[in-house]
Amino acid sequence: MLGERYGSKKSVIVLISGATAGAAEEFVFIMKRLGRTMIIGETTRGGCHPPETFRVGESSTFLSIPISHSDTAHGPSWEGAGIAPHIPVPAEAALDTAKGILNKHFSGQK
Repeated sequence: MLGERYGSKKSVIVLISGATAGAAEEFVFIMKRLGRTMIIGETTRGGCHPPETFRVGESSTFLSIPISHSDTAHGPSWEGAGIAPHIPVPAEAALDTAKGILNKHFSGQK
């Protein structure tokens, strides 16, 4: 990849909500476990068992069945519980909260 690297020492802020799911939710879980990020917003959806839909014979009936399972080395997965933010605020306030934190952190720096 071209360009300057972000680096492994800089922090990251991630905004989440109850609509955060799938690969985005797994990303949040990994970043939280690595301790590289401050997570702001609402608890994520809590789905880590992605389903696949199957048709039953030639009928108009379909079944949706989980086809994988996410396990962690640090205890139970986030299935059904979601991932809690470090700073819980309504999703609509998450961006302003993050901006406030960044402004406070960087105020006075050149």
